[in-house]
Order: sequence, then C-alpha cells, then structure tokens
Amino acid sequence: QYNPTFCQLKNSINKSLVNLCQFYRYSPRPSRINDVDVWTDIGVHDVDLMLTLFGMPNSVNASSFLDQKGTIVSMHAVYEFNNLHSKMICVLNTSWLSASKKRQIELCLNEDVNNSASVVKANLLEQTVEETRETRIVKKIDDHFSPNIIDSTTITRLTKEEPLLLEIKSFISALNGSKEGTTLDKSLEVAMIMESTIESSVRNQ
Repeated sequence: QYNPTFCQLKNSINKSLVNLCQFYRYSPRPSRINDVDVWTDIGVHDVDLMLTLFGMPNSVNASSFLDQKGTIVSMHAVYEFNNLHSKMICVLNTSWLSASKKRQIELCLNEDVNNSASVVKANLLEQTVEETRETRIVKKIDDHFSPNIIDSTTITRLTKEEPLLLEIKSFISALNGSKEGTTLDKSLEVAMIMESTIESSVRNQ
C-alpha cells in the first residue's frame, strides 16, 4: 500500500463505478523459501490492497494448485462485494509458476455521467498508470457517419520510489506516535480473508 502507483490509483478512481478489479502477482519461486506457500508469501499483499480499496468482501470462491509436496504454488481467488453501489467482483491471481515478475492491478469502470467507461492498468513495478477511456457518442437521428465510440489512452509515469523505504519511514513514524498506516483491526481482517480463501480452495479441490 506504500507503492506510489497504488496511492495514485486509490486517490483517483471512483470506487462506485468499478465493476471488476483484477490483481496479478506472479514471480518465480524463490529457492530460499521452503516453509510457506505462495499465498502466505506474496498473496497477502494483494489481500491488503484489496481491503484498502474496497473493504471486506461478502464471499470468496478460490482454487489452488499444489506441488508434489502439497504446497500451494498458485492461487486464483474471486471475491464478491455487495456493499458498494452495485455488485463488484475482485479477482486475485497469485503464482510462483512464472518465469518473470508481474505486479499489476486492472480495473474496469462503468460509464460515468459523461458516457465514458474506462479500463485502468496500474503497473506496480514500472510505477505507471494507463487508462483507456471509451466515450459513447449520442448521435443525431440523421447522423450515420460519425463513430459511436471514441477511444483515448493516457499513460501516467510516476517518479519512481522504493515502496519498502516508504514502508520503513511509515513504521518509524508509527513508533513516534503517528496514527497513519495499518491498524490492528485491519491486520485481523487481512488474516480472516487469507484463512477463508484457503478454506474455499480446499473445498474446491
């Protein structure tokens, strides 16, 4: 949640228009890690981001892929939210079965008051935000030649900052009495989502 790209996304989107949000967190399996699974190792970060954006989900349906030792190496979890203006789906894709790293959030937003729907892609590694907007044109009855939809894409390149360094600074501020950052209640909510996702994946095996 300290990544500047996520902060930009959190502060700029209209959450009530989001109908689909997908998180992608892929990386090769670290050779040094042999005591936890991929969900515990890196999935927890996207659960934290999802919770920050949308709050607690109403339901989860998850499936996982295990290696020969029974360790989760890939998790696909679908969360449903009914506490916003309309039903919204959030999908977390977490895997060690990748040759390269991917850290991305993609959101699909319904049409706003300007008849514009959009897809927003936030690349947490490159620290860029790409928005493709489709504006539906209300045509006159006798207008047969103008396009029904106009597409436009904007890419925002943020000044790169190291999220871990920002997190350390936040931790030091908390030690000095700052109230910003993760609370105990939020940590417990993250733990609840993590556990319910595991339970769902076990039921679906």
